[in-house]
Order: sequence, then C-alpha cells, then structure tokens
Amino acid sequence: MSKASMEKHQKTKLSIALKIFLVAASFTLPIGVLVWLVVENINLNRDVAVWEYKGCEYQVPLENLMQNIQDHQLTFHYAPTGVDKSQKLASLKTKIEKNFEDLLAVNAKHGVDLQFTAEGLAKRSRQTATIPNLKDQWSQIVSATSAQTTPADLDAKYDAAVATVQTMITHMGDTSNLILDPVLDSYYLMDVVLCAMPPAQTRLAAAIAKGRELIQKGSLTAQDRTDLAVFGALLQSSDQDRINGSLKTSFNENLNTASTNSTYGTSSSFQGNIPPIQKNYNDAAAEFIKLVNQLASSETPSVKIDDFVNAGMKAREAIFKLELASIKELQGLLQIRIDYFNNRRTVALALAALALLIAGLIAYAITRSIVLPLNKLARTLGPGATLLSGCVTQISDAFKSGSMDKDTTAIICDELDAHSTDMKKTVVELETVVFGKSTTGNK
Repeated sequence: MSKASMEKHQKTKLSIALKIFLVAASFTLPIGVLVWLVVENINLNRDVAVWEYKGCEYQVPLENLMQNIQDHQLTFHYAPTGVDKSQKLASLKTKIEKNFEDLLAVNAKHGVDLQFTAEGLAKRSRQTATIPNLKDQWSQIVSATSAQTTPADLDAKYDAAVATVQTMITHMGDTSNLILDPVLDSYYLMDVVLCAMPPAQTRLAAAIAKGRELIQKGSLTAQDRTDLAVFGALLQSSDQDRINGSLKTSFNENLNTASTNSTYGTSSSFQGNIPPIQKNYNDAAAEFIKLVNQLASSETPSVKIDDFVNAGMKAREAIFKLELASIKELQGLLQIRIDYFNNRRTVALALAALALLIAGLIAYAITRSIVLPLNKLARTLGPGATLLSGCVTQISDAFKSGSMDKDTTAIICDELDAHSTDMKKTVVELETVVFGKSTTGNK
C-alpha cells in the first residue's frame, strides 16, 4: 500500500472513542421511544381532564342563561306581591345580555374545540344549537313581551330558547367527554351538573307555572290534580333524590380514593363547600314539593299563590346555586387530576434525563478507561518501531559495508532484546485492555 493510500485510509477511519460513543448513543434510541410512549400516555390521560374542564367553563354561562330566561318567563306571567314586575324584568334582561357576552367569550375560547361549529353540530343533528340562533330567540321574546298584547305563542318562544340552551349543554357534555368521565368521584359529580340538575331546573319552572295557573283559576280538575301529583313525585324521586344520591356517592368516592381507581387525593374544598349549599337546596325543594302535593290534594286551592310562587322561586334559586357551586368543585377535581399528570410527566422526564445523564457518565468513564491505556500503548509502540527500524538499518549497513563485528552485533542484539521485552509488556497490557486479562503474560 502506497503512503498516499495509507494516509487516505487513515483519514477515513473513526477513532475508537467515537465508535464507543456511537454504540452508547444507539441505545438512547429505544430509551427515547419508551420515554415518548410514557409521556404520550400521561398526556392522553391529562387531556381527558383538560377537555372536561373546558366543558365546565362552557356550561356556566349556559346555566345562567337558562335560569334568567326561565325567571323572565315566570316573572312576566306573575310577580309576587311587593315585587316590581317591570323593574324585575329589566334587571333580568340586563343579566341575560351579560350572560350572552360571557357565552360569546367562552365560545371564542373553546367553541371550536367543543365542536360548536356548523360541521360539528350537523354531525349530531343539532344545527339550531348555536349562539346566533339563541340570541334571535331571545330577541323574539323581548319583542313579544314589549308588545301591547301578549302573543299566544309567547310560552312556546320561551320554551324554544330554553330547549336550545339544554341542547347546547348536551352537546358540550358529549364533545368535552364530560359524559365519559373515568374517575368515580368526578363522574358522579358530573352526573349531578350535567344530567340531573338541568332537567330538574326546567321541571321546577314548569311546576311553578302549572301551580300558579291552577291557583289563579280557582279550581282543580281530577286531571289537574294528577298532573300536580306527577310533578311532586318527579321533583322528589327523579330530581332531589337523584341529586342527593349522586352527591353522596361522589363524596364517598372522593374520601375513599385509596380504594378506587383514583390516586388524585381528597378535595377539602368539595367536602366542605357543597354540603351547606346542598342543605339549602334540600330545604327549599322539600318545602316546594310539600306545597305541590298540598295543592294536588283538593279540588279547591289550599295554597296562597304568593306562597307557592315564592317557594318555587326559592327552590330554583337554591338549585342553580348548587349547580354553579358543583361545577366549580368539579373543575377543582379536574384541576387536581391535571396537576397530578403534569407532575407525573415532569417526574418521568426528569428521571429519563437523569438516567441518560448517568448512562452518559458511565459510557464516558468506560471510554476513558479504554482510550487512555490505548493512547499510552500507542505512545510506547511508536518509539519501539523507530528503534526497530534503526536496528534493521544498522544491520543492513553493516552487512553492506562488511563491518559486521562481534561488538556491533552485541549492541544491536541488546537493543532488540530490550525492545522485545517492551513489546511483550505492551502486548500484555493490550490484551488486558481488550480481553480483561492476558494470556501471553502467563506463558
């Protein structure tokens, strides 16, 4: 091999240190894939809670809208003694306009994610569940209630607006995956805020309207009394009992997280804030249900209209307060879960980084333990090769000149013997570096 070819060959070869580094680095590829899979799994679990949190934010202005639109309807038809009807209606109108502003703001934030788009609503046959449509329905109500005469379809307009709000709540529950909450404490709390309370709120409004109408009429037919009895039974079993049952389960599961699939801990806020609000609702609901059943017990109204309406409005106010408080606490449970997965992701990444750092240090130490002895051996072999070349040259020159004598031969042999000894030591050291032990040195 020519000198030029040898230099070119030497330039294209990788150093042993770089080769060891590349071998070590190749093992980071599967580690990196495993870390990515772990983090991706954590993110998927975290995102479930994040999307549910978005749903809770979207539901708040919808609940406020439903409460105020229904209160506007009840007040328009009847205001208890001592209540300024026109002032109350104006106040509710202002609140509803503010509710629309809040809804538009949260829709700008989460509307696309929660599929409040033409395409997303059309997929579920909910094309009318839009903010523009709801605002148009409210505008029709405002125009109708401002007219000199009350249109015959006024209540149908109110009912249509409330139905739109309820459809939007259902859509939000589906697209945010709230309806599929995977943890028991938040699942049962979700059942309260998403499935139990919205129909209960509407049923309360319908019961107030029905009872008010019958009291004003002054007599009750058998069908009227049956209708009221049905209202009383549904308000008790389908609404109050279900709400209390789901809240009880949610409380218990939140306390007993160690025995469930939840590892997120107990929420002291949930355990402390909801019970007094729940008690206020139970007291108000029980009083109104009692009046509904009392009204259904005879053909002649035995309940004063103001007492009936006031009790119903008090129950509605209590259930909406419980609704909003429960949504807030549900957000708290979801935030605890989000924080848990954020911390878990941070720990996973930190441990992976620490493992890679330790592996890198070990690889560096091993590389250093190999390269330094080899460098030392290379420095030893270099002078030895020079000495061997010199000895060969001396022998060649002596033979050519015919001056090869005993003394010269002895000197050259001593030099070669010394070099041979050094070479044997070098071979022993090289075998020790490569194989961990020397077989030559034992011979």
